[in-house]
Amino acid sequence: MASLSSTKTIKRDDFFYFHSLVFEVEDTLFKVPRYGLPGDGAAFDTMFARGPGAPGSSDDDPIRLDTDVTASEFRSMLKATYPPPGTTVAELTLDEWMSVLKLAKKWNLAGLRDKAVQQSDTQVQLKTPIEKILLARQYDVGKWLNEAYIALSSREEPLSVQEVEKVGWETTAKLMMVREKRWRTPQTPPKATVKCTGCQSTPSCYSCHYNRGCSFAIEAVIDTSTIVSGTFNYANAVQDVFGKPIFT
Repeated sequence: MASLSSTKTIKRDDFFYFHSLVFEVEDTLFKVPRYGLPGDGAAFDTMFARGPGAPGSSDDDPIRLDTDVTASEFRSMLKATYPPPGTTVAELTLDEWMSVLKLAKKWNLAGLRDKAVQQSDTQVQLKTPIEKILLARQYDVGKWLNEAYIALSSREEPLSVQEVEKVGWETTAKLMMVREKRWRTPQTPPKATVKCTGCQSTPSCYSCHYNRGCSFAIEAVIDTSTIVSGTFNYANAVQDVFGKPIFT
């Protein structure tokens, strides 16, 4: 008679029997759980949709990634995918998040890309507008691009020669178009400043002229530093000139 142990059928749980995959990147092997890896991209779905014994099942037969992916970049992606125990958000440096963005772009991983943009945004905001433009172009982030265009078109100082060389002449010309739109927008000084220098008796120079016969009231004595627009929208002007970014 066969023993009970020899006839008992053992099955794997459908939810809690995790499969691991082995990747080879440069000269480094990574063994990670399949569960939790970004799987919303066609490239990853293709790599993972394999049967037993397929590449990735052992150290001797790993999934070999393209040569344009470094071990450091892949490690950064895994750090973003698997936060440390007890945490929900991984803490990565800006360079690490940019590595995540690079791989998310390469493999069309929309969810991972959105996460990288959101989590790196605070660090990106510390960059100069020129640096933000370069990052936005490299990793296709429209938010950073728009913010940089608005900052450059609204600042007092014109672009330096070095800045023009970095962003290019076409971008520089469009930034100048936004600035020209601003210059052509009627400017309105606050009513309280429409008075002769040092005069505190009335909020209106013309009142002074008519009520007190002040001969200086009709002259241009307004402090130009108090002039404000109050109506010009740089965001709209940037979109009008540059159009909608080809990436979001």
